Amino acid sequence: MRGAETSWIVDVSGGYLAYEASIRERSSVLKDIDRKRRNIEREIGPCRFTATSPSSTDFQTLIALKRTQLKQTNQTDTFAASWTMNLIEALFERREPDFGGALFTLHIGDRLAAVHFHLRSGATLHGWLIAHAPEFERYLPGLLLFQDIVKWMVSGPSSRLDLGCGDHRFKRELSNTAKEAGHGFVGLASPVTLLRGLAYRLREAAVGLPLGGVNAARQGHAPLWSAARIAMKRAQG
Repeated sequence: MRGAETSWIVDVSGGYLAYEASIRERSSVLKDIDRKRRNIEREIGPCRFTATSPSSTDFQTLIALKRTQLKQTNQTDTFAASWTMNLIEALFERREPDFGGALFTLHIGDRLAAVHFHLRSGATLHGWLIAHAPEFERYLPGLLLFQDIVKWMVSGPSSRLDLGCGDHRFKRELSNTAKEAGHGFVGLASPVTLLRGLAYRLREAAVGLPLGGVNAARQGHAPLWSAARIAMKRAQG
């Protein structure tokens, strides 16, 4: 293991009212979401939430939105690899209760405003792919959908939504508990493994420096870390 980070979790095992009270004590995020929902329903149309949607059209729209997002932010298009799409599509098609994927959608009128694809296992959902239609951005449709999912969880099979690691404001404000999640890699002796080890060491060194710009290497933005990632990808072919 190379390190650990905070993974933010929504736990509704005590019911939605208890969850809501714990969030409202320290944040106005739910109040803001309620206001946005009223605004969008007044100005555009009613919100329609669908849990574990079977819509392949909405699923493909999610992938298209994510690919556009990756392109606009100059990130690698992970969906370009056939094995990536084969895996995600297999998870979408899997309906068994023990493990699989779950698509959640929010429509405003007849238009798709936000769509999430989460992994599910037992009583736990794990936030994975999230996107929203740019035309609805000012209404925060992704947060509206998060709230709908949390409310659905209370009477559904899931009581925990793991939002994953990353110091994002929406994760901190929506979660009511957290845990430490370790990260690292396992690999046989090879050029790829050596490069990956080098990348970790470069990141650790950069994070340890008292320089704001270089410290951004932890998020993959600094030149050294970016170069290491590119080298790894080239080595992998």
